[in-house]
Amino acid sequence: MRKRSLAATFIMVFMISLVMNQSLMSQTGKKGARAWPDTLVTITLEGTVLPDSTHKNLYFLDVDADSVADYVLHFGPEWYSPDTGAERPDYGDYITIFGSVNYESLLPTVIVFEINGLLWREPIENWWQHQIWCDSLEMITVEGTVMIDTTYFYDHYYLDIDADDIPDYLLNFGPPWYEPDTGAERPQDGDWVVIEGGLIENENVDMIIVISINDLAWRDRIGPAPWSGRWVRKQHQGKQRIGSPLDSLSWLEVPQGAMNGREFPDSLFFEFLEVWRDSIPNRPDSTLRGWNNHLTDPSGKRFQGQGNMARFGTRLRIQLSIDDDPSSALGKTTFYGNNVKVMSWDEEAETWSVIDEMVYDPIDGTVMIEVESLDSYYIIVGSDESATRVVLTDPVMPVLFELDQNYPNPFNPTTMIRYHLMDQASVTLTIYNSLGQIVRTLVDEVQPAGSHSVQWDATEASVNRVSSGHYYYELKVNDRTVSKRMLLLK
Repeated sequence: MRKRSLAATFIMVFMISLVMNQSLMSQTGKKGARAWPDTLVTITLEGTVLPDSTHKNLYFLDVDADSVADYVLHFGPEWYSPDTGAERPDYGDYITIFGSVNYESLLPTVIVFEINGLLWREPIENWWQHQIWCDSLEMITVEGTVMIDTTYFYDHYYLDIDADDIPDYLLNFGPPWYEPDTGAERPQDGDWVVIEGGLIENENVDMIIVISINDLAWRDRIGPAPWSGRWVRKQHQGKQRIGSPLDSLSWLEVPQGAMNGREFPDSLFFEFLEVWRDSIPNRPDSTLRGWNNHLTDPSGKRFQGQGNMARFGTRLRIQLSIDDDPSSALGKTTFYGNNVKVMSWDEEAETWSVIDEMVYDPIDGTVMIEVESLDSYYIIVGSDESATRVVLTDPVMPVLFELDQNYPNPFNPTTMIRYHLMDQASVTLTIYNSLGQIVRTLVDEVQPAGSHSVQWDATEASVNRVSSGHYYYELKVNDRTVSKRMLLLK
């Protein structure tokens, strides 16, 4: 079949880009976030650039030297440029591109992550690096016009204070799912706003950690970001679970009495976050996923690491999810089934150590370990060894239960959660917010075998409505648990 002419392709792709942008906005709504980058396939391409002279932020790539466009390249709005030295290509340039590709449009569209080996934008925003406590930052108040970069999977907000259509500040509102309970909302493109926040100077565009917008509080000016983790008191009751913000199956659990030692302050702020593989120090090549633990005392000082090991009175449990998508934007490697190892990073010795005792759950695709001393990094690595170090829970044990994805999802204001029991069992179904705090317990009883369903109306136990954002529902059957994520959009 003959390929289209270049002129016809330009017209077609321009229409596609308009439809695609409208489709993305209709999927996300006013406050929603687009699909995460690791849900799309990454691709590396090389070829000749065919720019669209009518739209400066649209480029085309010819990969087979026939002077006809094979891909659309999205570099973002005309004014966007990174501080890595990477530059937009010129007509006729032969380039190498790495990015996420969307095959659903008539002409495949690539959101650019790298050009010629130079970083253009991060595949996934590392929210941890933005969780600086604002206590130490210079506070400024500025006003101007909002500029939104909608090219990416979630909106990036900028502020133009001198009306020259060039951004002067990057506005950091936190993860796309975060929403305060003060009534403050993220601005729309073209809005005139007054922003108060903490200034972080960057080589390209300075960033403001937003504290308030139009005199409405966005987050506290003192202490850690509200989306990054949770405070655990020294004398806390029961188990305190700190979830990974983007993965409901990965979490750190602090049991009662773990902080009884004299060296512990009255409370600690726990952060447990997945990190991009390339951010892991001296990582093995077969690293599948990695997580960072960060403990902070009430003064804002890091508690563990750099020779100061956090040793607890009782063992902490850590559950890590094994990812089976080798094509994701996080650059994860081949899935090894149950032939995996868990390793921890010794900062003082600067070495990785294998954790021998762990439990592999073939139903959830997770591994669980127990530790007395908390290291700063934990990773899952693939193992080519014939004898795995993973301990199976019981490979011949029948499935005890199944948990379905809630429907509808996203939802507003009600959703149905359905699960299936193979035998009579003690069942607990609990809703958690993104910080790992219990929102509501929907079921807590012994139930017979069969299919069960329960509706959640987006309320707390006090019947107050909860705000928009991601929530997790956890089903515990006897001594086994599984959880899934859902999204409330208002």
